[in-house]
Amino acid sequence: MGQINVIPQVYKNNFVKAVLDSNGNVDHLTCTAGDIDSSIGAAKIYPLGGQPYPWETDKFPVGSTCRVDCSNYLSGLGKTKVPLEFVNDGEVLRPNGEQILYSKFGSYASPAALITTVSGENNFFTNDNLLKIPYQFMYLEMGIRIRFLGYKPDADTGGTTFRLRLGTSTQANNNNVMLQPTTASAANSEMSFDTTIRITALGDTSQAKCTYPGMSKLFTSATTTADSAGDKTTGFSTSAYNYIAINAIPANAGSQAALVNFAISIVP
Repeated sequence: MGQINVIPQVYKNNFVKAVLDSNGNVDHLTCTAGDIDSSIGAAKIYPLGGQPYPWETDKFPVGSTCRVDCSNYLSGLGKTKVPLEFVNDGEVLRPNGEQILYSKFGSYASPAALITTVSGENNFFTNDNLLKIPYQFMYLEMGIRIRFLGYKPDADTGGTTFRLRLGTSTQANNNNVMLQPTTASAANSEMSFDTTIRITALGDTSQAKCTYPGMSKLFTSATTTADSAGDKTTGFSTSAYNYIAINAIPANAGSQAALVNFAISIVP
C-alpha cells in the first residue's frame, strides 16, 4: 500500500489501527477493541480510579493528558456519556479546561424539568436521581461550576425561590444550602445564576470546606451576613460522594416551577 497518513477513527466501541509491514509502511488497517496503539497518537481511556498517579512523571510527564471514563460513577439527569480529560501538573490531575458532568437544555415551552408544587421545598430530581460528584476528582482549589435558569411558568404572582443544595446525604433536603435566589413577585418570572464553588480545605465531613460567592453578592454588592456567607463545612466531604440538588420553594401552594436548563461541571 505504501506510506500513508493514518488518522485513528472511533467506530462504535472499537478503534481503527494501522498494521505496518517490515519496512514501516502501512500494510493494512484493522479494527480492534480497546486502546489505540500509542504509535499513532490516541490517548488511553482509564476507568475512574485507574488513571495514572500525577507523581509518576517517568511514565506520565508533567503536561501530559489522559482521558477518564466516569460514566459508571455518575448518576442523575443529563449525565455525560463521554470521557473527561485531565492534565498532570505534577501534584494533581486537573481538569483540562471545563469538563461537563451533567447538562440538559430545554426551552420555556418544554423545560428540562418541571414540577407542580404542593407546598414547601420540592426537588426537580428525586433522591434516587441526584447529581453525584465523585470524590476521586477532588483536590484543593478545584472548582464545581453550576449554571441554571429557573422559571415560574404560570400566572401565580408570588415569588419562587430556587435552592441549590450540596452535600454527602442522598436525601437532598438534608444537604447544605449553597444558593437560593428568588424571582420577582410577578407571573412568568425567571432567575438564573452561574457560580463556581471552590474546595478550600480537604477532609471528611466537618473538616472539608467549600467556598463560593455569597448569595447576595451574585446580584449586587452586599454586606456579608450569616445567611449569605460563602463558607460551608457541614455535610461536605472530599473523601465521599457529594450530591447536588436543585429545588424550588413557591410562595403559594400549587404553583409550577420549571428548570429551563442546567449544567454542572468541574473546572481547574
